[in-house]
Amino acid sequence: MGGPIPPANKVTLEKVIGLTSLSNAAFSVNSGTGEVAYAAGSVVVLYSARRNRQVRFFRASKTVSCCCFSSDGKYLAIGETGHAPAVIVWDLSTGAVKSELKGHKFGVSALAFSPSASTLVSAGFKHDRRLYIWNWRACRPVAAARISQKVYSICFTSSRQFVTAGANHLKFWNMDTSNVIFPDSPNPNSLTSSISADASVLAANLPNPDHPLPEIKGYPASILASHANSTFVDVAHHGPTDKIYTVTSNGTLCAFSASSLLMENWVSLESPRGCSITISDDLIATGCGNGTVRIFSASDLKYRTTLPLPPSPTQFNSNTLNNNSGNSSSSCVRFLPGSTKISVIYSDSSLFVYDIADLNNIGKYRSFLHHSGPIWDIQPIPLKPSVNSSHPASPRMEATSPDLPEGTFVTVSSDQTMRFWNVGVPGAARVTHSRWKNVFSRDLLHVSQYPVPPSSSSSDQASAPATSPVPPSDPETENFTSLNASNPSFRSLAMSPGRSELACGDKSGNVMIFNINSMSLEKTMPAHDAEVMSLSYSPTSGLLASASRDKLVHVYDTSCDYEKLVTLPNHTSTVTAVKFSNDGKKIITCGGDRAVHVSELEHKDNKILKAKKCKTISAKRGTIYDVNIDASNKFLILSGQDKSVSVYNMNSGRKTRSYKCDGVTGELYKLDIDPSGLFIATAAFDKWIRIFDFYSGNCIGKVAGHSELVTGVKFTLDGRRLISIGADGCIFVWRLAPELTSAMQERLSEMKKKEAQVQVANAGAAADAASAATAATTATAATATATAKPPPP
Repeated sequence: MGGPIPPANKVTLEKVIGLTSLSNAAFSVNSGTGEVAYAAGSVVVLYSARRNRQVRFFRASKTVSCCCFSSDGKYLAIGETGHAPAVIVWDLSTGAVKSELKGHKFGVSALAFSPSASTLVSAGFKHDRRLYIWNWRACRPVAAARISQKVYSICFTSSRQFVTAGANHLKFWNMDTSNVIFPDSPNPNSLTSSISADASVLAANLPNPDHPLPEIKGYPASILASHANSTFVDVAHHGPTDKIYTVTSNGTLCAFSASSLLMENWVSLESPRGCSITISDDLIATGCGNGTVRIFSASDLKYRTTLPLPPSPTQFNSNTLNNNSGNSSSSCVRFLPGSTKISVIYSDSSLFVYDIADLNNIGKYRSFLHHSGPIWDIQPIPLKPSVNSSHPASPRMEATSPDLPEGTFVTVSSDQTMRFWNVGVPGAARVTHSRWKNVFSRDLLHVSQYPVPPSSSSSDQASAPATSPVPPSDPETENFTSLNASNPSFRSLAMSPGRSELACGDKSGNVMIFNINSMSLEKTMPAHDAEVMSLSYSPTSGLLASASRDKLVHVYDTSCDYEKLVTLPNHTSTVTAVKFSNDGKKIITCGGDRAVHVSELEHKDNKILKAKKCKTISAKRGTIYDVNIDASNKFLILSGQDKSVSVYNMNSGRKTRSYKCDGVTGELYKLDIDPSGLFIATAAFDKWIRIFDFYSGNCIGKVAGHSELVTGVKFTLDGRRLISIGADGCIFVWRLAPELTSAMQERLSEMKKKEAQVQVANAGAAADAASAATAATTATAATATATAKPPPP
């Protein structure tokens, strides 16, 4: 069972950048507070447009497939996908789980509360073929139905009737005893004697748990022959007229009578397909496949207006809101309370809230841009020298600086973009420089598009943007890992120590060098024959190393236009990670051949002659996915298929200790050690993120939220946050407990003091050596002069 993250945990969720809502079934609005709920992996985010912030998070144990608020705004229901999924109901006033309902086998596609909130209806995935009616307070199903078609949406028309919409499917279900088969009740009509008029009949009658559930019967709507084979992707009820409105996948808005079940009217959306629908007292809004949202009058279906288009990927850095040309589908559409605001989620995972108080002058109220595909790598931007000095820049100077602000990190994704983010630093002013002020997303500073090679431009598949229009998404068959899998895109990242260049590897084997100051591509190198898995800059010697699936590691000289200096053919399988030691004298690689190789770089005249392999560490089993070096430059930390964090002495190659947290069910994939060297963060295939004390091995924090593989974890340089990325396209920002941050900052302060003392000592030793050398030279010269002086006569 999921739930809000316990306050006693050392790690708490602060922000989610991204979402995974694919339809209106996973997008709901609280009629009381105006907060919107949407899915982000296995977390449901509650966002307040009025406050412009994420206010609460609710976590399920599996991927969230749908969610809905009760009509009174007091409860939130979440449906899961996966083996033995659950429907979880939360009390929003306390944050406590009220019930966990299990009955579906593969996933829950749609949910709906009855108007009185006494009953909850859930529909399963296509192969589940079950529809359940729950008395959720008693945690019991009270009736069920077998459905043969995929159900996309459910809505109630009254406390006794609801509608389901799906593939070739639009049915009305009446929840009274005349439409229910009670297998064990000789006189079902007697069950209604104690039921109040405004409550559901079934909600007050619990069947015998040892006997089959009562079966409820559904009645198909009377559909015109021209629309008989339509797929109804979303449905909504209009109370004032008691009509049912639905949109079809081929772009039609249809109206049905809730009493006669007859199709009364229909209009074309002038779009290739329809995706979603929402209704207020006066208006109907429909989301379409080409990014348009059309608004109609609810009384007569008269066309009123169309919302502005979202920006295309090439317009993400624009400072204006006009002339957008985005073509993503409008996957989700919901009116906010009051009907003056409307929120839209597009298929590129962007979220927009529009002000529609004046239909002739519609304006953007809130907006957020997110990755629309798996995120493969993350790198924090190093602090500027002024921040490292004893006289850091003031918060105001930092906010108005043309340089990337403190706390910035960069991510790359299969959506063919590289994005620079900044979620703010406590005590610092918000970034106000026009260069980093993105009008579409507050947390997004800049977007760089993947430069498609000219040779690929003739291929429609390669040159098509990752955010091209797609059919209405189906959470049952589609996930973010499969999106854009064939598109050429970024894969790995490395940031130069001088904060001037960013190296990016791609899936085709190229290494690209970007200038951070101008945000421009400076150089592209065809480095490998396969995907570049990892990149690393030397912290001291001006070198760049790249590792690939082609089993090779290349080392380049950054001072000579990235000339290739040496190739390390040590591995017999994919090289999964490459790292330089902290002093830049060694290079460490690991891979799928269960081996870790430590190689020494031999220099002459500031040039590398060769890399000499000095140590080889072999794991007992499986692939070693990641390697890191501790702050003392003495130990290697490995993660792999042995499900534990292994620590080795870098010089001797001996294993010194190993950490394994109870309950680890998956292999450890990625890890990071904080700048102070006190804590290790790991990401496992079971999608859990764990934080270990490096010296004791204790697991001091354990959190989860991603619905797909966690592809990376990074501590921020100030020690306040941990950032995780995943194949679900989401970025999770975790706030670390103050005691952890204080410990890291104290340790960093001690390390800086020791480093300063060593530098002073080295400078003194160098001065003494220079004085001694000068004295020796003087003495030698004096001796030579005395020797050369001619003897007296």
